[in-house]
Amino acid sequence: MVLRPDSLRRWQQRWASFNCPNGAGACGTCSTSSNSQGAWAHVINHQDCDNGCTGQCKLKCGDPFLFFKCGSGSGTILHVVDIGPCERSGGNCTCNPAVCGRVCSGDPCGSGGHAPRLMDLTAPTMARFFGGAGCGSCTVGVYCPCTNCTCPYG
Repeated sequence: MVLRPDSLRRWQQRWASFNCPNGAGACGTCSTSSNSQGAWAHVINHQDCDNGCTGQCKLKCGDPFLFFKCGSGSGTILHVVDIGPCERSGGNCTCNPAVCGRVCSGDPCGSGGHAPRLMDLTAPTMARFFGGAGCGSCTVGVYCPCTNCTCPYG
């Protein structure tokens, strides 16, 4: 697949790691033997935990998204297996606490500071990229179906 510059919608902020046992997560598809899984803040037919914090696209369980380690370089395809993080509590999100301004100390990318978390990495996925870090900087991207790069589900 050839990607045009306008065929990828991107967001740059933070990730954090979480444990997701086999068969767990909102999608019921977590696997401790897979290192290509993550949680996305707005999962269709589940919850919207973005609530305007970052304006991320809605995705469905199993959808692919691109993960760019430390916000640059080539992206790796990950798949949605759970909902998270809670970027800002709201009417469609019962998770707590709101983390739109959470500090990521010990960022392996050296960015640190306040920033919302865009997504969470399962423990095996986090180990694939960062070893023992618990949070860090990243860019995530979603393929767009048309040239003006709108979100795939509106």
